[in-house]
Amino acid sequence: MEAERRKDVRFTRDVRKYDARGFDRRGRHENQTPYDEDGYDVSGYDFEGFNRNGFNRSGIHKNGTAFNRQGYDVRGFDHNGFNRKGYNVSGFNSEGFDEYGYNEQGFSLSGNHRNGTFYDETGYDVHGFNQQGFNQFGYDMSGYDAKGFNKKGYNEAGYDARGFNKKGRHTNTTKFDDEGYNKKGFNKAGYNRAGFNKKGFNEAGIHENGTTYNKKGYDVRGFDALGYDKKGYNEDGFDMSGYNQHGFNTSGIDRFGFAENGFSENGLHRNGTFWDEAGFGKDGYNQSGYNRDHLDRGGFNEQGFNEAGFDASGYDALGYAKDGYNRTGYNEDGFDRLGYDDEGFNEQGFNEMGYDRRGYDAAGDYRPFMHDYLSTYHYTLADVTFETIEWKHILWQFFELEQPFYVYDQEKRMECVQQLTQNIVVELLRIEPYSKGFAHPTIALDYLKRRRILTEKQYKLLIFMQRNEHVTPIHIHNLRKIVFQKIAKINRI
Repeated sequence: MEAERRKDVRFTRDVRKYDARGFDRRGRHENQTPYDEDGYDVSGYDFEGFNRNGFNRSGIHKNGTAFNRQGYDVRGFDHNGFNRKGYNVSGFNSEGFDEYGYNEQGFSLSGNHRNGTFYDETGYDVHGFNQQGFNQFGYDMSGYDAKGFNKKGYNEAGYDARGFNKKGRHTNTTKFDDEGYNKKGFNKAGYNRAGFNKKGFNEAGIHENGTTYNKKGYDVRGFDALGYDKKGYNEDGFDMSGYNQHGFNTSGIDRFGFAENGFSENGLHRNGTFWDEAGFGKDGYNQSGYNRDHLDRGGFNEQGFNEAGFDASGYDALGYAKDGYNRTGYNEDGFDRLGYDDEGFNEQGFNEMGYDRRGYDAAGDYRPFMHDYLSTYHYTLADVTFETIEWKHILWQFFELEQPFYVYDQEKRMECVQQLTQNIVVELLRIEPYSKGFAHPTIALDYLKRRRILTEKQYKLLIFMQRNEHVTPIHIHNLRKIVFQKIAKINRI
């Protein structure tokens, strides 16, 4: 019996020195090895250093990465930081809610707080606004505070508390408030409400500090008590020694006796010769006899022009005389002595009839031109329905083709003729409404012929002018008759 009791006691001691996993305090298993039956030590790592989940102490898996084949790391989180239940280390899922449905601020998706109200402990709802509708910074959902101003200090209308917008314009439509001060607080004279300018001086020259000098010792004009500015010069530009910033005195001589041009009184230059670095002497001429303006002592340069820029015949290098006109009668701006350019327009852009390059008069009206032009050929408009910009443009193109610069510029003339023909076709089509466009101008002419808007002769003329480059004044005259027959009538007066 005694032996059995001792055996029971020994067994009880053996059981007590091992934990539930079978390891003693020294980390030795009851199987008398450092590893349990599954091959893991007291810390849970096998002989190769990996735990039951396949990770070593550095968090590297047997596969050589930080994640197992299921995509989780040693802590149980995937590449995006979520565990198998879908929560991150802080306990929130990808939508930002914990297992109870609350986000980090304690609000549910529906806006309920975990405290059972719609507001957190600080009094703000899920959107960050209190019961008065303002966030912690004092702004509502539209970004305005209780007084109606946003973070930049402007209300919905774009004005600040003093009534100025971002551009400095006041609600009274000027750049000054009703008291005469701008956005920066200065009036038109440059003084603030206290009567001081940006530099701190009032109109009497008194500084804000009560003296006639600022804290740096300079008065309203920028001079100190001795009359010198911060660079050391008086109001005439000279320092205490009597020299200006270039080193010359009131007589234009430096401390070494040389004038600003580098020459002394006897003609010696500061470089030790009688010529400066550019090769000119004290009298201003080089050894070839030319001055810095490249003029000789007679007043002409190497090209034969005098100081005024004119040659012996009275023309300059560009071919203009003293009165500003060239041999063809135009000045350098392209206007003749009557004030018109080679296209017949003056500096204001009007011809001698009073119309600009598009047929408008000084009042911006094109109708006077239409009537004047038609009256030239003893015609008048049939009715006001033809007083359109489009018909004006057509008449103006006829007018341009009659001008000398179009007669001699064949390329420009043909370009105008072709455009004119196209414009006429477009306007003729307006007379007979149609519901679709035309793939080619010739098809449009065929349509006008079928609708008897054009006669056979008129049709052939327009076809010719669209295709032929040899358009004569007779063709243009006949084309003009087509237009006149459609929009005008003979003036019997």
